[in-house]
Amino acid sequence: GETEWEAGIELPIWLHGQRQAREAIANVSAQNFNSDTQNMRLQLAGMVRDALWDIQLMQGLADIAKAKYMAASKLQLDIEKRVKLGDMAQKDLLVAQTETLQAESEKINADAEIQHAKFRYINLTGLKIIPAEFTEVKKRKNELDETHPALVEANDKINLSTERRNLTKIESRDNPTIIIGTRSLRGANDTEYNNSLGVTLRIPLETGSRNAPLLAAAEMQYAEQQVNLSQLKLLLAAAMHEAEHNFEVGAMQLEVLTKQNAIAQQSLIVTRMAFQLGELDLSDLIRVQTQAFNAERSLKNQQIQQLWNTARFN
Repeated sequence: GETEWEAGIELPIWLHGQRQAREAIANVSAQNFNSDTQNMRLQLAGMVRDALWDIQLMQGLADIAKAKYMAASKLQLDIEKRVKLGDMAQKDLLVAQTETLQAESEKINADAEIQHAKFRYINLTGLKIIPAEFTEVKKRKNELDETHPALVEANDKINLSTERRNLTKIESRDNPTIIIGTRSLRGANDTEYNNSLGVTLRIPLETGSRNAPLLAAAEMQYAEQQVNLSQLKLLLAAAMHEAEHNFEVGAMQLEVLTKQNAIAQQSLIVTRMAFQLGELDLSDLIRVQTQAFNAERSLKNQQIQQLWNTARFN
């Protein structure tokens, strides 16, 4: 018939510096989230740039393919008239028809590539509207600094690893706890309870076998973030050098291709006049015309590629 009951509440006590360390981790984590967001924005901006210039490149090639098809069709009509007049043989018409069909096939493929490029843009952005103007001016900046979003994110990760390492050192043992409780006891033949109030302080001991793996993991994470920052700086420097080099080489190529295209177009004009006068046969005209369109395609491709190189550098 003996009755006894006991109740208590256990309250943890902060270790020295633990509260400040946990608040520091919370603040650095929020900062790390913001820097991660900014870096992701930069990467997405690059993906959108690439998607837009891919559309522009495919559109330029499609315009050249369309012009080539129109020129081949016009040449075919001209030959058909000359065949009817007896100035040219039937085999020349077959050659012209083959050239027109080939040009039409290239035009169809070029139009299809535009649709593929637009689909990639829509799939990336969710937008069907393409900006009317997105040409950029090359930035004057020629070196990286610590404000680069990727470097800011990497430094914030190092700061977070540092704070976690500090917290691991502080939490080398469990928190002390204070227990406040009450106890009530009544014997089998008693009518009154014997009540008591107790306060207990529990202080856990620090053990090396428990803390060593936690400290090692924190130190390893900190070292990994340091290595990642060093590698990132090398990768960004290499990427910027490559972007700068591509821009410079692209400018020189553009100058050469401009001259080459001018010569090819002039040669095409002369060849067409000679063909009309009967000084050259159809095969010579088709060969020169193909060279002219190839030169124009290369120039158009390089013009857009140079604008794309500017966007990549930025």
